Amino acid sequence: MVNDEIDFAELPDRASANSLHDLLKSKISVFLVPRQEIRISILLLNTNVFPLSEKEARKSLSLALNKIDLARGVGRTLNTIIPSDHPEYAKSVFPDGYSPEKAVQMLAAKGWSKNEANGIMSKAGKPFSFEVLFAKNSTLEENLARTMLLNLRELNIDIKPIPIRSVTKKERLQSGSFQAMIFSYEYNDDFLFEALKEFYSDILGAGLNKINYRNRYISNLFRLIENGEDEKTLPERFQFFVHQEMPAVFLFHEETRIVAVQNRVRNFREQKVTRDGSSSSLKPIEEWFIPRNQQRRSNNGN
Repeated sequence: MVNDEIDFAELPDRASANSLHDLLKSKISVFLVPRQEIRISILLLNTNVFPLSEKEARKSLSLALNKIDLARGVGRTLNTIIPSDHPEYAKSVFPDGYSPEKAVQMLAAKGWSKNEANGIMSKAGKPFSFEVLFAKNSTLEENLARTMLLNLRELNIDIKPIPIRSVTKKERLQSGSFQAMIFSYEYNDDFLFEALKEFYSDILGAGLNKINYRNRYISNLFRLIENGEDEKTLPERFQFFVHQEMPAVFLFHEETRIVAVQNRVRNFREQKVTRDGSSSSLKPIEEWFIPRNQQRRSNNGN
């Protein structure tokens, strides 16, 4: 947009939106629109590598991270891949919320204690310490990593945020060469079975060459459904087993997305005013237009 080559863009976070608006000012409109798809952010954990090979270590992270702080300004907190207002959300599976005290008790019951020499929670002489990869050009992910570090430091859990390129992060996921990473996943809930299968296979790692997390009950459920069994029990069982074993900490889902549109474009926005305020949405793109006198000219002058 800065080079006047595109008229529309979806922006990754508020910091990017503010920077673009400061640069282009009145040339663009920047606003929020509702998301049609479901986009979640998670802390993906490598279950093959200590300390995250220990189930109580993984579960303690879900109790120790303040999801309200993590979600502030970007979305609504999340316990599982399915948002809490969705009809397939298994509410009874998630009795526990943010509770650092329970996290400490859980770790202590499994032999973890503070190493007085370095101040880090340890088990059998090995520290509760791990790297968290995040996308280096993402202000959102950098802020998430910083908040996680502060949350976990209070429990003497040591994390090391590492910025890497987004494409490298995907490669590290495929090869299993990570300890933990901040990751986003997007899906259409009209196709929930397909989304759960893809998330299980390609993100949690059940179908990767370097398997990260695999649960034989979940794998068998998918197999039975593909052979004609009813899939109606899948969402609840999937949520139950993933919550019990915690290969990922679910952080939040984004209800809106930030878009920028060049102001030469007309008829792109629909504004609704209600008793609770106003909201914007994008009109179908076939209704957008650019006045003739503001259209770009091609190289041949036509």
